[in-house]
Amino acid sequence: MIPGALHIPMGQLQARLSELDPAVPVIAVCRSGNRSTRVADALNGAGFTADTMAGGMTAWTRAGLPTT
Repeated sequence: MIPGALHIPMGQLQARLSELDPAVPVIAVCRSGNRSTRVADALNGAGFTADTMAGGMTAWTRAGLPTT
């Protein structure tokens, strides 16, 4: 997981939307980018501004960036 990130599993997204601030853009992240694309689409449809992180956690860890 990315330090400081809020972890909301895809299956819990609808129930936990209240944890997100619609005024703050969201970057959805998964292992490779497939699930996060669906999550970003759902968030955009719910009035949020959302995008995905290219390459997902695979790219993040490959780049040597911090994880918890």
